Amino acid sequence: MAVAALIGIVFVSSCAQPAPPAPAPLPEEATVAPAWMEIELTDVASGQKFRISDFKGKPILLESFAVWCPTCLGQQKEIKKLAENEGEAIVHISLDTDPNEDAARIKEHIERNGLDWYFAVSPRELT
Repeated sequence: MAVAALIGIVFVSSCAQPAPPAPAPLPEEATVAPAWMEIELTDVASGQKFRISDFKGKPILLESFAVWCPTCLGQQKEIKKLAENEGEAIVHISLDTDPNEDAARIKEHIERNGLDWYFAVSPRELT
């Protein structure tokens, strides 16, 4: 019995691995958001001003689209399903990159299609 216990102890101790070291802290420059994340955007549905950097630490799904684009609408229907399943765990932001479309046209698009997340006209600095 003592031999079996000794074999068990040797087996368990040989399988044990030391904990991996803690990750090194990020250098200061890695914690500063890139300039494009600091550009002020306006949600066309609510009028709320925001920056992509406001959501630091949360996963962000950033989509570029145009109202006239059928592929984009199909993509947005999938994003809608994701948003319904994930709730607020993921921040969804859609940027209209068509210079011929304005906030009113985008707002009409989101209302017609039942979309409910951040939509903004993409400024030139982001497109």
